[in-house]
Amino acid sequence: MALAEGGSLAQRVSRGGPLASREAASLVQQVAEAVDYAHGRGIVHRDLKPANILLSNNGSPKVTDFGLAKRQDSHSDLTHTGQVLGTPAFMPPEQARGDAAAIGPLSDIYALGGVLYHLLTGRPPFLAGSLEAMLKQVFEADPVPPRRLDAAIDRDLETITLKCLMKEPHQRYPSAGALAADLGRFLAGEPILARPTPAWERALKWSRRRPAAALLAVVSVLTLASLAAGGVFYAQAADRQARLARAEARARTQELADRDALDAGRRRVQEAVRRATAAIDGGRLQEAETELATARATVGGQAAWAIEREDVESLSARLAKRQSEEDAKAAARERLAQFDTHRDEALFFGTHRFGVDYGANLRRALEETRAGLALFGIEPAAAADAADRPAPLHDGYAAGEQRRIRDRLYELLLAFAAASARAASGAAVADASSSSAAGLSAIDTAVRLIGRETAATRLHRAECLAAAGEAGPAEAERKQAAAEPQGDTAADQFLVGMVLTRPDAAVTPASFTSAKAAFEHALRLDPDHFWAQYALGMLGLRQGRPDMADVHLTACLAARPDFAWAWILRGSARATLDEPDRAVEDFEHSLTLPLEPEAKYVSLVNRAVLVEYPQGRIDAVRRLLHEATGIIPNDSQALIALAKVEHGEAQSEEARRLLDEAARVAPEEPRVYRLR
Repeated sequence: MALAEGGSLAQRVSRGGPLASREAASLVQQVAEAVDYAHGRGIVHRDLKPANILLSNNGSPKVTDFGLAKRQDSHSDLTHTGQVLGTPAFMPPEQARGDAAAIGPLSDIYALGGVLYHLLTGRPPFLAGSLEAMLKQVFEADPVPPRRLDAAIDRDLETITLKCLMKEPHQRYPSAGALAADLGRFLAGEPILARPTPAWERALKWSRRRPAAALLAVVSVLTLASLAAGGVFYAQAADRQARLARAEARARTQELADRDALDAGRRRVQEAVRRATAAIDGGRLQEAETELATARATVGGQAAWAIEREDVESLSARLAKRQSEEDAKAAARERLAQFDTHRDEALFFGTHRFGVDYGANLRRALEETRAGLALFGIEPAAAADAADRPAPLHDGYAAGEQRRIRDRLYELLLAFAAASARAASGAAVADASSSSAAGLSAIDTAVRLIGRETAATRLHRAECLAAAGEAGPAEAERKQAAAEPQGDTAADQFLVGMVLTRPDAAVTPASFTSAKAAFEHALRLDPDHFWAQYALGMLGLRQGRPDMADVHLTACLAARPDFAWAWILRGSARATLDEPDRAVEDFEHSLTLPLEPEAKYVSLVNRAVLVEYPQGRIDAVRRLLHEATGIIPNDSQALIALAKVEHGEAQSEEARRLLDEAARVAPEEPRVYRLR
């Protein structure tokens, strides 16, 4: 069977309301022709209803769900007499009674009439709050004529519909083909063969279904005829008849009111479903949930709301899936934001050389790299054979985001390796072998992540090997790095530049040129690579190029105006360029931002030494340096600078006291002993 993507007729009516007369007639004519074809091959469907008729993309109907169908010539039918199968609102009386012998093609004619009735009125022929009440109507009641529910329905189409729904099978169309032909006449504007039921026939059928009421009518007539013989008997009979009539009228009025209330409720549910669908399509999920909650409260668990409940449940499932997708996207965005924060901190502390405690910066860099990598299931120091490849990226990221994340994971892994190598060669970590091994494991993980060796991976491996005392293998890696092709990503170029400008080593003219070219290449590949821009600013300061530092630090501040260190370092560059007023503006602005104690300390010391002292403003120098020592008492830089000032002002005793204090907090600092 071809794919039917237009939904069922039930869904069509539930969402859009009743169909126009001609559209309903055309759809049922096509279904009747299909059913006639099945009847011609001995197959009776037995469960025709709007929910079992699907619409293809071009709008043509397809009959489905032959689960209750049987062959007319079969003698092994599993349906026994008395067993009811099918949908009560659309089944004929013989099927509702479970009369298996009486069920045949004419039973499907009745169900087709029920389908046509539903398309025209938006509701089944019978509505009731329970199965028992529903079956009672199927056996005893006539459906409300469609035109009483909607005067716009064509009178001939009403006649066709009601003929299909006759209680007695022989009063229906003789075949599905005959029904299709009469619908064809209606669509062609020709006279139809079906005729409305005469009044006398309706009265006869009514008397058969309600013998007590019929007998009462006969008695009433006889009573009227006998009025001449006795007025007392007539009055009694008339009174009894009037009371019965009033009771029946009240019951009928209540039935109509119940149906009107049901129809009104159905329209409210359909409108709520329509609004909820639009809200889901527009991404307004809370609004959709509110609409569906209203619809769910209306439909409850009553049988009369089965079709609407199916629509509400289907849309609720769609909403739950959409909400789950949105939650996953939000979690992915939050994970990426946390990762970017850890990456920024790791790259900052891993490259920072202008602070107070280099060892603390190194430990912070290692902590931040581990935290960032852990968000994507990567342990940088894991053994090389722990897995063939790092954990895959989480769902919820577009292809471009995944490439960006992979590049930044690669950067963090090599940043971890660089910090591990520096820790191994210094006093920050006692076990140099263990630290170097952790760095080498991180490099192996980086290679598995991107699927290849690069100049950056080999240069970082050389650093780790050298830190572990393996000079020969380290030199071999450097030679292989020189033979590797230029990296094709900003991350490759940035990492090469970083390994050439280690913060704990001097930068030679050759390494300066190579590193500068690598950082500039990284910015050409990714103009938004903040840390390549920042690295060029620091490189300018280290190599006595304040003009270069000014340019790149200004670019950093354009991207991140709240990054305090860029203001501090640009102030230092401008002081060196003999622009004291602009330098003071930068230093003062840095103090207006949220600062860690180290940053505020460096801002105060650099302003005192680079701006105020050359200008001869000694009181300002003393004030700034004393404020700095109050922030970090155990650093020698401010103490040494103050000692120089006091010595220059012929305050030898104060200068000696300051140098003694500097020697106490930094006994390894050679400048203390030279000055003393």
